[in-house]
Amino acid sequence: MESNESWPIILRQIRALKKIGVWETAVLIGRSVGWLSEVENSTGTARLREEEFNRIVTLLDADGYRSMFKTWVANFKNQERHDKTYDGAIMRHIRLKKGLDLRVAAKLVGVSPGYLSRLENGICPVYLAVRQKIMVAYGYSPESFKNFSTDPIKSKAVSAKHKLDILMRKLSPAQAEAVFEFARTLIEKE
Repeated sequence: MESNESWPIILRQIRALKKIGVWETAVLIGRSVGWLSEVENSTGTARLREEEFNRIVTLLDADGYRSMFKTWVANFKNQERHDKTYDGAIMRHIRLKKGLDLRVAAKLVGVSPGYLSRLENGICPVYLAVRQKIMVAYGYSPESFKNFSTDPIKSKAVSAKHKLDILMRKLSPAQAEAVFEFARTLIEKE
């Protein structure tokens, strides 16, 4: 049996294969959207027990995929190797480039506006299945995301401000103060 750390990966993969959003899944399994989001993103207090995981797999008519679970988890853990720090900034750049309001974009993707905001602000990781769904909803091929993260020209199109917003959230207060002082000295030199 897979470990409970793998269950969120498996549930997201099942939803992606079945092409069902969080809202529809929550209704199907008789749980709230918030609970399901917490479980899938390993945030908050919601936890999944083995019996509940098996019940959800059955309700989603995904028992036939059980032989693939280990492969899905391995693929997730071995997915492309790039610095994911600024994935949220890339998501925001693409959304703004398409002229989409956060609420409209969230509806297109099938996630809550709050969750999309947390992704764009680097608070939640951008998982592969979600990233692919976002890219398609915004009219891009899922593979084109890599260009925004690794291509020297396209990656520079992503706003430094968006990247800096994410970076600043990761700094300790002392580090943030040092960055502020450095930026202030740069401005004073101009």
